[in-house]
Amino acid sequence: PAGAPPGTVPVVRARKGTDELPSRYVLATFDDTGTGPLVHTTDPDIFDSAVGALVATASGSCARHALAAAMSAVAVAEPGGVLFLFTNGTVADPDLAPAVTCLAASRNIRIFPLVLGSCGGVDPVYAAIADATGGQMFTLSSGEGSSAAQMIDVLVRENMVNLLFVTDAFSAAPEARTFAAPVDATMTSVVFAVGGSTAVTVTRPDASTVLPSDPGVTVLALSGGTIVSVAKPPVGSW
Repeated sequence: PAGAPPGTVPVVRARKGTDELPSRYVLATFDDTGTGPLVHTTDPDIFDSAVGALVATASGSCARHALAAAMSAVAVAEPGGVLFLFTNGTVADPDLAPAVTCLAASRNIRIFPLVLGSCGGVDPVYAAIADATGGQMFTLSSGEGSSAAQMIDVLVRENMVNLLFVTDAFSAAPEARTFAAPVDATMTSVVFAVGGSTAVTVTRPDASTVLPSDPGVTVLALSGGTIVSVAKPPVGSW
């Protein structure tokens, strides 16, 4: 992560001793003045300590040097990995966007910006970087920081692949959009992550609606999106 909140640590701790434990950890901090020291290690305990030592400080500007931090993190991250970029401000260095997306694409690294709060508004650069790298941007309220750990736990899994990636926009009047995703017998779980809308319905191949109370179902409802995870999904078009 680039600027990770303490909520990421429980995910690492919970995965110790399993095949879901990441092989490398990267922490790149940033603020409105620049970037901090880069931590990259294969030791989860070192990462744990580095995240635990983070301190949020007040600043005079909403613009953060997020892309400089992302660039340094992507450069040392494991190819095929995932970068979570946590911020509560706008981008101070948008000129780095092409270089960040190019480097991330070359290393097959997906970037997921998580924008907490609204200092300066939501910068469209975050969404552009997410779209260009196969990641996804989510906006969270200032009180939803603890939800980050749940998001990471659901979105980062061994051998995870994108089945369907859609960028769309609604007109001024609300309207329904339907998208189909194919699921085959090799999949042990399927995740539907929708950013920007909280009105999401997932249906199984038999046309039944997925409910939060269903066995094997996890639903994470956020102010800026919805994530639905289904274990042992039936084969067919969802």
